[in-house]
Amino acid sequence: MGVYNEITNDFLRIQLDWFQEMLSLLCNTSSDCNKLLSGSLVLMGEIGGNDYYNALFSGKSTEQVEKYVPFVIEAIASEINELIALGASTLLVPGVFPFGCVPAFLTRYQTSYADEYDPSTGCLN
Repeated sequence: MGVYNEITNDFLRIQLDWFQEMLSLLCNTSSDCNKLLSGSLVLMGEIGGNDYYNALFSGKSTEQVEKYVPFVIEAIASEINELIALGASTLLVPGVFPFGCVPAFLTRYQTSYADEYDPSTGCLN
C-alpha cells in the first residue's frame, strides 16, 4: 500500500514458506509433518505491527492506516488456514502490541493534553 521498509518487508507468505522449508528438514513425509504439527504449539508471532508502524512513521494518517486492517486480517487468516491444513491444531496468534506504549510513538505523538494519555499506564490513547 505504498510503504516499503527493506528491513521488515518480508511478507507473512514468505515467512510461512520459510517455515515450510524448515519443517521439511524435521519430517520426511507430509504424514510425519502432520503428526508433528498436531502435537505442537504453533506461535504465529506478533503480526501486522510492521504494517501499521511503518505506515504511521512514513507519514500516513491514522485513518489511512486503519484501511490496512482488513488486508492484515485476511493475510493472517489465510496463513492460519494453511497451517491447519498442514496439521496444526493449537495455534497462538497474538495481536499487535499497544502502540500507545511504544517509546517511538510516545515521542512522536507526545502532547501536553493529559486526556490523550491513559491515566493508569501513561500510554497514548
